[in-house]
Amino acid sequence: DEAWAPYFRENQLDTLLTEMVAGLSSSEPPDPIQWMIRHLVQHRMAAGTVATPASEQTGEVKKGKKGKKIGVNISACLRRGCRALLDIVCEEGSSWELIEDPSNTQAPIFFVWSGQGLLQRLNHPAGSEKVPRMPSSAWVNRFPGIGCICDKVNMALALRLLQKMWPEKFRFWPKSWLLPAEVDELSTWLDKHKSDTVIVKPEGGSQGDGIFLVQTASDLRLKLSAKPHFGAGFGALAQRYLPEPLLLDGLKFDLRLYVVVTSVDPLVAYLSREGLARFCTAKYEAPSTANANDAYMHLTNYSVNKKSAAFKDEDPFTVHTQASKRPLSTLLLQMAAQEEAAGRAFDEDKVFRSFEEVCAVLLQAMAPVIKVTYDRVAKESRPKPKPKAKSPKKRPRGDIEEEEEEEDEDEEMYAPNCFQILGVDVLLDSSLQPWLLEVNARPSMDISNPLRLSDAPPGTRRCVCRDMDGEEHCHVHSEVDVRVKRMVVDGALRMA
Repeated sequence: DEAWAPYFRENQLDTLLTEMVAGLSSSEPPDPIQWMIRHLVQHRMAAGTVATPASEQTGEVKKGKKGKKIGVNISACLRRGCRALLDIVCEEGSSWELIEDPSNTQAPIFFVWSGQGLLQRLNHPAGSEKVPRMPSSAWVNRFPGIGCICDKVNMALALRLLQKMWPEKFRFWPKSWLLPAEVDELSTWLDKHKSDTVIVKPEGGSQGDGIFLVQTASDLRLKLSAKPHFGAGFGALAQRYLPEPLLLDGLKFDLRLYVVVTSVDPLVAYLSREGLARFCTAKYEAPSTANANDAYMHLTNYSVNKKSAAFKDEDPFTVHTQASKRPLSTLLLQMAAQEEAAGRAFDEDKVFRSFEEVCAVLLQAMAPVIKVTYDRVAKESRPKPKPKAKSPKKRPRGDIEEEEEEEDEDEEMYAPNCFQILGVDVLLDSSLQPWLLEVNARPSMDISNPLRLSDAPPGTRRCVCRDMDGEEHCHVHSEVDVRVKRMVVDGALRMA
């Protein structure tokens, strides 16, 4: 109708509707209504105004005094998987300058990858190599001992202690058991709850290794007995399997949230507004005897699903994407569209507040242990006072006491500044309630993605690693990993 043409042009609806029709024709989605809602949500978000910091508006780069770049000593990460990401974070035009010389102590920030690397930088007696001690005014990206408290079993013990004092705040923590100590309790619970499932995660495990589901006490004992070290050092965390996970396009997924801790006394931490969503690659079905061993259906670990033939490596930034790894910002748009299609309101701020609550309670459980470990390691790392030559002259008692006080003050001065990037993994249920899965003291900073050689450009060199269980493949940069992890690391360095 020509009478409507001015209205459509005035509100730019003519362009929007033309794009929508063209997109529907080219993609032919199975649910066109859902597709259109996602398209409208993305258009609405893109049309909104986003406040931009003044430094970004002018194109200026935040730098140190007199415009100099801020040095980041990465000598402990030269052969680590995070090196490629650090090269991108500190590329030309950024605020940072990479320093590879281990003897350089002038950098205000030191980046290490392991607890041993931290001890070496502190000149702690347990350090395997001796390098110049970092100055106490510098920052280092690791708290001593934090890897131990983030272990599945140790974290469960810390959370249990706080849960007894603060039970109303622990809606995010699934019912759990520590094995093998509580095998009998778990067996009794399984006998009483025939319709429930339990997921068992080995202590110290990572990347989905050794995880299994059980639904009966007999199945539990059978699978535990198959573990080579069961009863002789084997430990595991067993948790009630979330019965109604939030699904998107029929797939289960989890979220990797990034938290930067800059102090534990007082406790100061920041939750990143960007994160990762990792998807399963098989359509979800409630756990049963027939599918309990289907890792692609029940385990959201990227390291597991990247080996699936159904893993989708496509543009992760469009609201219509079905990529198996997506940024949190894209996922929130898709969640908004799904909730609106179901006639439910979606409040993104409310979702983030629930994330913040989980992280806040979690860190309060961790902070006392980290503080005790930090104090001990800092004390053991203090430089030994230089011996002073004995004076034959007898000095007044007051002068001796003043000198001893000065020595005590010197010993107490060495207290390095620490910050840490934590990876907090949560799973959303159908009511959008987040449930804590685990905490990673050293979340992956790898930005490479294995790609089957058959899908790679001609002439690509084959990688000889076992990343794809022997299948011929190569490695390429993952766009979503580069974007999200670069933002997280750059933000963490700015807070130091």
